[in-house]
Amino acid sequence: MSLGRRDIASNVRSIRIEPRDDKRYIPRKEKPMQIRQWLPFLVPILILQLALMITALLDLSHRERTRGPRWMWAIIIICGEVLGPILYFVIGREE
Repeated sequence: MSLGRRDIASNVRSIRIEPRDDKRYIPRKEKPMQIRQWLPFLVPILILQLALMITALLDLSHRERTRGPRWMWAIIIICGEVLGPILYFVIGREE
């Protein structure tokens, strides 16, 4: 059963498009978080990250043998944020 042009045109004309109540779709404006509110949480994490990275890099520079190339561990320590130095201390050091 195929529809003719008149049937399609009559179906298109019978569709009612009702205007949308835009007031329902306006998102509420929330107060943006200030950086000062996050500082008490961020500062200790940044200090821990920096301390771990420096300690891991110093250990890497003094260690004669590692599991894998030293350049790879240096990249992992620097780019791995907190997880990179932890991975080096757990996996990378060869006793």
